[in-house]
Amino acid sequence: MDASCCPSQIFRAYDIRGKIGEEITPERVRRIAQTYASRYFSAPPRLVVGRDLRESSKVLAEAAIEGLVAAGAEVWDVGEVPSPLVYFAIGRWGADGGIVVTASHLPP
Repeated sequence: MDASCCPSQIFRAYDIRGKIGEEITPERVRRIAQTYASRYFSAPPRLVVGRDLRESSKVLAEAAIEGLVAAGAEVWDVGEVPSPLVYFAIGRWGADGGIVVTASHLPP
């Protein structure tokens, strides 16, 4: 992923944050997810994806899944769930990692 993909300020120590439609777009999420799956695992990974109830989360989760699959990942979409369920699924199913699409503490 080249530096022109995304504004650097969206990347934080433990997450990616930005304004939907401006800094966070489906195309950027797709590219970030593809990079995650292709650069951080030595073999094609098995990854879990979940999302919160916001309408934008469904579109962004679908974009993330497209990027992961494009990188060769096996993706388990657990749908609309609380974030801890994604972490549970990763451990329970022996997945290599996962992505949670959420605005966490922000209102719907």
